[in-house]
Amino acid sequence: MVENFTSRFIAVLGAVIAIIFLTVGITSDVWAKRSTKDVFLESEGLFRRCASECSYVQQPSDWRQSIFYLTYTMSAILVVLYVGQILSIFIIYFRWPTLYSFSYFVAATLGFLIIIIYPSKVKPTGTEGPHDVW
Repeated sequence: MVENFTSRFIAVLGAVIAIIFLTVGITSDVWAKRSTKDVFLESEGLFRRCASECSYVQQPSDWRQSIFYLTYTMSAILVVLYVGQILSIFIIYFRWPTLYSFSYFVAATLGFLIIIIYPSKVKPTGTEGPHDVW
């Protein structure tokens, strides 16, 4: 079916884009681990947390925060597509084609709620401003 091929293509494309965004965000060095004498030890990615003796180097730029928000959005879109595909298997098996579009509407509604609610609950690291010691 054309619908299944299209949704699978969008799901694969979304997964590839989300992985690219996530890779760029993780490999961007924002945090630095320093000793008590302010000697540079090592830098860490944005998602990693410092155990001790960490200082906030700089505020992440807007494009880095946008990458993480787009990663959340892509994840929500993938959830919508996979839920739609799972529902479509049962709908096609039981031959209820009228419920096909309704299942995508329900999945899209859930995905829309995830896109709105999830980033407001789980913020990307570093959005709360600079701090002296973490």
